[in-house]
Amino acid sequence: TYIGKHAADFLRANDMHFIPVTQKVGPDGALYVSDWSDQQICHRGSGAVEHWDRSNGRLYRISYDGWKPWKGDLAKESDEALAKLAVQTENEWESRMARRVVAEKAASKALEADIIENFAASRVFKNVTIPVRLRAMWLLHATNGDLRANWQIDETDQLLAWGVRLRVDWIQSKGTPDAWDARYFFLRKEPSFPAPVYRRELASVLQYLPQDQRLYLATALLKHGEDKDDPMIPLLIWYGIEPVVAADPAVGMQLAKVSKMPKVTEFIYRRMASEEGGRMGLLKLAGQAKDPTQQDALVRTVLSAGLAGNVITQPENWPTLRAKLLTTPPSEDPYPRQQIITELEGLMGIPEALDGLRALLTADKASERGNALNILILRKDAKTAGRLQEMLGWKPMLTHSAQREHLQALTILKDPNTPNVVAKLLKDFAPDVLPDAVNTLASTKEGAKALLKAVEAKTVPATALSPFLVRQLTAFDDAEVNALIKSAWGDVNAPKADLAERTKKFRDLLTPAALGKADLAKGKMLYTATCGQCHKLFGEGQNVGPDITGSNRADLNYLLENVLDPNAVIGKAYQLNLFTMKDGRVMSGVIKEENPAAVKIAMMGGVEFTLPQADIAKREVSKLSTMPEGLFD
Repeated sequence: TYIGKHAADFLRANDMHFIPVTQKVGPDGALYVSDWSDQQICHRGSGAVEHWDRSNGRLYRISYDGWKPWKGDLAKESDEALAKLAVQTENEWESRMARRVVAEKAASKALEADIIENFAASRVFKNVTIPVRLRAMWLLHATNGDLRANWQIDETDQLLAWGVRLRVDWIQSKGTPDAWDARYFFLRKEPSFPAPVYRRELASVLQYLPQDQRLYLATALLKHGEDKDDPMIPLLIWYGIEPVVAADPAVGMQLAKVSKMPKVTEFIYRRMASEEGGRMGLLKLAGQAKDPTQQDALVRTVLSAGLAGNVITQPENWPTLRAKLLTTPPSEDPYPRQQIITELEGLMGIPEALDGLRALLTADKASERGNALNILILRKDAKTAGRLQEMLGWKPMLTHSAQREHLQALTILKDPNTPNVVAKLLKDFAPDVLPDAVNTLASTKEGAKALLKAVEAKTVPATALSPFLVRQLTAFDDAEVNALIKSAWGDVNAPKADLAERTKKFRDLLTPAALGKADLAKGKMLYTATCGQCHKLFGEGQNVGPDITGSNRADLNYLLENVLDPNAVIGKAYQLNLFTMKDGRVMSGVIKEENPAAVKIAMMGGVEFTLPQADIAKREVSKLSTMPEGLFD
């Protein structure tokens, strides 16, 4: 909307600690600069040495030679004198203070409003400089005067923009719906909206208008394709029309058709795709579109909505619509149109498409497999579970990433054969695959028993079962599972007594001298294997728990409090949620995203699952932290 440019330095300091925090014009017309001059310019950790010098701040006064400021008491001046001071440009402080005094007098009913309004109006239209005219507008606004709709302020971009802003403020101050009807027509007098700064103000107005009055203005603004890369205007338009699009997909379609701003068009499509009626409208529009790029964008938007967990219903005229989509020449999008259609049909549950997606599971290239597995999971395709079990048993075995992908899918696709198949392969899985196999078994009662028996037989190390996961197993409330937990793993979250004694123990142990001899490389390996399974540090690790890059890690007391007693304070965003699904599975994790269609959870190790809301039978929030106790034991 505007571009800032560097100019010559106004003032240079010979002090390396010079920090000009605030600059203000004073009553004498001089510029005052406050200097926070200090050796320590930023706050440090609690363990750092403080360098504050509270005696060293400075104030600088900068003025023109020979300047003689006005002197007097503004509160004693006449209304006419205040008006003249308010619009002069020689001393900004006097202008601003005069407007303030006028506003105070207007509020206390001690102002001759006609004098101010007539004076301001004469300056607005008189052949004077733009700064004077702007100050006259501000002066009238300070009195809550009526910025009349018949004012034709149309000579400069700034006057146009401020005219919109101040008129809307006046309308808002009235607080009645009728005010919009009576005063809003001034917006309709500028169908071309000639200046970007003016269009920015109009875009800001959208959010304040009654929803039934937004369509005209939004339509006019969306036609200005020259604003598509502006950092603010497209977003302001979208914030104003989002509730309108949500309320009526037909209006959203109308706005999308006239929009010359790709960003706003995409937002409209995505918002419409969150509703069943909107998705049907997007598919219909795709069939009517002649531009291949627009067709792909529309169909992809519906596909993305389906992949996010929204139900995709087959339209009544789908065969005809399908034929139109496939006969239109494809765009340059590398993702084949036929594959997009097949995936859409898979989400619709069309048997032939599901067969085709199942066949793609064995494709060598990820680009060929596309979203096949995700769609089969969303459709809870029973045949897919058997296919994945078969592929896990292939010799040579699949790549580690493929094994992990299949195991995660089997966690969602409940099948009675999965526990037996996965349990037999536990000894063959690599260390980076084993956590996924453990999570898959832990999702069902039968799998949990097989897993705990494998731990008892030492086929799987007990360390593979984190307290995070063992708490999930207790949610089955099964006597045999609980007995196996006790014998194979131990007590769940046994209370830790003598916290103060243990804190003192580690504080005495982890002295600066001892830490100075630590092996940093091994420490990082230990962090990655434990903390890094849930936390990020300097961009590395998993996004399950809080990012600890900015935490107070230099403070040993802070670390000990959080590690030794993780249940003391639990942030709402990191509470462990336990989900009992309608098919008997139990899942647990931290909520990453949630909408009316689905919940996305993250488990230890960063593995994410999307749980359809319709499949959830019960949901509980644990009082315990996802961070286990006893990490230092």
